[in-house]
Amino acid sequence: MTSRFSTFLILLLTSFSLQAQVSAFLDVDITEGCETLSVTTTNTLTPLPIDSIILDYGDGTADTIINPTSGYNTIHNYDTIGDFTIILTAYKDVNSDSDSKIVHIYPYPNANFTYQLYGYSGGENHFYFSNKKYLFIADYPNDTTHIWSVNNELRNSITDSMGYNFKTIGIQNITHIITIKGCSDTSSLALNITEQKTKIPNIFSPNGDGINDVFYIQTDGEMIYEFTVLDRNGSRVFVSEGRIISWDGRTYWGEQLHPGNYYFSLKPSSGETITGIIYLAR
Repeated sequence: MTSRFSTFLILLLTSFSLQAQVSAFLDVDITEGCETLSVTTTNTLTPLPIDSIILDYGDGTADTIINPTSGYNTIHNYDTIGDFTIILTAYKDVNSDSDSKIVHIYPYPNANFTYQLYGYSGGENHFYFSNKKYLFIADYPNDTTHIWSVNNELRNSITDSMGYNFKTIGIQNITHIITIKGCSDTSSLALNITEQKTKIPNIFSPNGDGINDVFYIQTDGEMIYEFTVLDRNGSRVFVSEGRIISWDGRTYWGEQLHPGNYYFSLKPSSGETITGIIYLAR
């Protein structure tokens, strides 16, 4: 009787051990990042040995390992954006256990940018430009982190544009760094800043046709100028002072002037006075 009971107990314990529960635990070193992210998995399995495990990476690929004798670690590369669920499944006899982790893969942002000259409105759809004043605009104007630098000197951060007035001529290096969810991209531009020349036209036609209606002088936008217009008799008919110089063909009391030649002087706050003749056409 005792012998039979002992045999039954041994068979029962053997059966129980063959049907032992299995436990699988999955860990990943990083759960979010940019395209081409490498994720390392650490798989803890008990009891060992395990019959087999399947590690599904959620992107259509998987690893199957037969009779692993210890925890199984992998390095997997994700080269597409999206959310991927990594599932570890361990099998022992008729039992199994699973664990999972979600990995978020984000696209790299685009740090490219464009630039334009700053414009100062002069009315009649005219603008006064300086080739030392620039506005840099990100191609990716998202609510994120932007860092701008000029010649490796930090000038602006957070905003998606930067205005800059170059004080020196020559090659200037502009760098833009954009970061979204830890993903960064950098774009650089070498801009050649040349010396600004004062440009003064010699004719304009303030006749209201929207073409060349305003006489304006292109300056550097920094220096203050005194602009004076005289008629053929030498009488002063118009005067203006400022960094931006324009004239609509009227006297400073608002009267339209007749067509003809007018004499002007342009006196900068430093340097030589420029004189010349303007032809006013109607």
